[in-house]
Amino acid sequence: WGTWKDRGWCRLERTARSLSPLHTHILMVVHEDLCVEVGAPDYLRHPVCEGAFTVEDDRHKIAKVIMDLIKDKQQHLLQHGEVERYRLLTASASVILRGTEGAISSAGSHAAVVTDAITEFASHTCCSD
Repeated sequence: WGTWKDRGWCRLERTARSLSPLHTHILMVVHEDLCVEVGAPDYLRHPVCEGAFTVEDDRHKIAKVIMDLIKDKQQHLLQHGEVERYRLLTASASVILRGTEGAISSAGSHAAVVTDAITEFASHTCCSD
């Protein structure tokens, strides 16, 4: 588990599962007769792009994937009226994106993710006169 959670691509797998619209779990085989569920919030303590990569350029390739995962999850939460979870995800976006600085110029920025989220949220919650 120790080396798995340190590798960037493995962190992406965990983050993708955590941000999936489906309720999925990551199971870790500790021993041949013991399997435990890995806690979903772990992805917040170990951001993808702060993980280890054999090929350094992979860190930059993953940045847009992470942003897309966040945006897709935000949209899913809004569509299902899960406003509190939407707000929590939006507030956590900068933590999830930690380590992507400089890697997401073509995909946007951390601020763009939050700004887009606020705009999207406002369009679903505000009423016109």
